Amino acid sequence: MDKWSIAWTLVALLMWGVFAMLMLASESPGASGSPYGRAPALDDPWPKVVEVQRDLARIGRHRGPSPMDILIALTAEQQHLTVLHVDDDFAAIAKVRPGIPMVRGEARSNRPSTFSANNRTHASAPGRE
Repeated sequence: MDKWSIAWTLVALLMWGVFAMLMLASESPGASGSPYGRAPALDDPWPKVVEVQRDLARIGRHRGPSPMDILIALTAEQQHLTVLHVDDDFAAIAKVRPGIPMVRGEARSNRPSTFSANNRTHASAPGRE
C-alpha cells in the first residue's frame, strides 16, 4: 500500500470513530441540550391501561383520557417521573392514581390573536377587525 492509501484509511477510521461517538452521545438523556431525557415504556402495559380505564369509568370519566394519556402516566409512575400537563385528562387520571406525581401548568391564553397577510404577521388591535 502506498502512503496515500494508508492516510485515507486512517482518515476514514477517524471519521467513523467520531460518528460512533456522536451516535452514542445522542442516546444519553439531555444530550441534545434538552433538559428532558427518554423513558422506556412499560412492558405489556395494556392490562394496566385497561385497569385505569375501568377505574375512570367507575367515577364517570370513561370518555376522558385516551389510552396514550394513560400510558404516559403509567410510564411516569414506573420511572419515578413527574407529569407536567395542561390537560384535564391527566387530572382525571390523578383522581384514580393519586400516587403518580403530576403538576398542572398554566396555559397561555392572553396572547393577541395573529393572522398572516402578505408574508407578514400582524397582531389584531382592540376594536379593529
